[in-house]
Amino acid sequence: MLSGNLFVNGGTFNQSVGKTQSSISFDRLAAKASPRAFHLADSDPSHSTCHTNTRTRILERIRSWAVRKTEKEKYIMWLHGAAGGGKTAIARTIAKWCDEEEGILLGEFFFSRSDGVGDQISALAPTLAYRMAVHTLKDLKDAKLAISSAITRDPHIFAAPLSQQLKTLVLEPFDIVAPSGILPHVIVLDGLDEALSPEDQQLVLHVVSQTLYQHNTALRVLVCSRDEPAIVTAFNDPDSLLHAISARASLNDDADSDVDIRRFLEEKFSRIRKLLPHTPKEEWPTTANIDYLVSKSSGQFIFAATVEKYVGSPTHRHHAVKRLKHVLDLASLPTSKDKKKHPFADLDDLYSLILTTRDDVDMAVKAIAICLEYPKYFNIITPENLSTVLQVDIEETWAILFGLASLLDSSENNMRPFHASFGDFIFDRSRSLNLHRAVGPVVADILYAKLRLGRDPEELSYRSFCLLLKNASPTQDLRDILSQMTPNAIFKRPLVRRPPGAYFLISILRLLETYIPPNDYQDLKVYFDKNFARFIPTGGRWKLKIF
Repeated sequence: MLSGNLFVNGGTFNQSVGKTQSSISFDRLAAKASPRAFHLADSDPSHSTCHTNTRTRILERIRSWAVRKTEKEKYIMWLHGAAGGGKTAIARTIAKWCDEEEGILLGEFFFSRSDGVGDQISALAPTLAYRMAVHTLKDLKDAKLAISSAITRDPHIFAAPLSQQLKTLVLEPFDIVAPSGILPHVIVLDGLDEALSPEDQQLVLHVVSQTLYQHNTALRVLVCSRDEPAIVTAFNDPDSLLHAISARASLNDDADSDVDIRRFLEEKFSRIRKLLPHTPKEEWPTTANIDYLVSKSSGQFIFAATVEKYVGSPTHRHHAVKRLKHVLDLASLPTSKDKKKHPFADLDDLYSLILTTRDDVDMAVKAIAICLEYPKYFNIITPENLSTVLQVDIEETWAILFGLASLLDSSENNMRPFHASFGDFIFDRSRSLNLHRAVGPVVADILYAKLRLGRDPEELSYRSFCLLLKNASPTQDLRDILSQMTPNAIFKRPLVRRPPGAYFLISILRLLETYIPPNDYQDLKVYFDKNFARFIPTGGRWKLKIF
């Protein structure tokens, strides 16, 4: 006989002995939250916040708004600007200030391209609620209990629409525990344009503005994004509530950008100079060198930051002077007229320089493309994962990574490019030219590696298998390995702990028709009908859409 507290979650039985209902509810919340969306998830302090004494004017404006010294009737602040302008660094700086200095950070969510779109939408409200519950906010000390009680009252809240989740998990608990006259508390939403569809971008903005206004709560929401059409349209609609209750801060016309970038470069190069094995006799870098780099940055920190990482790489410190010369020589390199029209032409030239000075340029580009795509299906990518997909040993993998320190962060056991714009560069043929990589073949290599190993059935879930098949190009390697697999191997291998949904199953079957010879595919359909008919709605099997 089962004892203690028992609940069923997605087909899995969970028994918690000795736990209170409140504790069980909070455990469910923690499981739904996304730790990767926290502002401290990126542990590298060198690129987590604004450089000292930079962005001072815009930071002061946001801080004044946050504590209602200015723009008191504006619940939402939209910080917007081009890619590479430093929006995420500002968002992290504000989140850290609210959290550590003012004690008014209610929660934050940093959207990421490497996470699934649906996963991030479903995790948004739980993540904000979790952060509110665990923050040691002296004036919200009962928040954890209030949130847990809300989940206990409505166990299915995580399946509710976003508006209901925000109301039940965040706003109502905040209203319950917040004393009258409380200082505003801040929610930070960064990278709204990073992973969400245009429809979801507008949905989040609509829901946030409506729920904040209806509750008339002491909350402020900082939204950071690029000027994507759906987001611009939402904020510009003169008849919308969002337009009425939001303020704006643009990085595109920030008069201090050049001054800040100059300060950043001067301080970084001063440090690099001190670490050089042999100090140059003459001034290095010269004032003219700094002037050139500032002008090339065009107000965007990403160019200056990439130059600093490239020139100051610890693994190539003895080549720092030579590497800076390479960057300064970019102006004399031939570049197509069409490419020069692109707003990131100078950044593209810098990316190209870093990659083409390598002997193993093809393998380096392939490695980075894999690092960009792999986390979309398996959350993180380790050097061992990369080694498997590249089909090289771990020593060769480390040799490839050795020269990519200015582009790829491999400081933790999860490799990722320093900036999302590098993915835009690699996957856009008009920008990367001969360095271009198409997404389909990269995804095909990832799936092939997983199938080739065949030793970890639980890692390749039905969901991952389905999405990989959908996005992969039907390469010969992938066709061959799928054709050689028995129906049992294909459908048993990706089985996971919880029963898969009908959409994933039927989608896999349909997608495999592209890869498998007709006779083998008929055998696969027979096997499917025999083993999986119970998962498919009666009479509706062939009406289901591919996921």
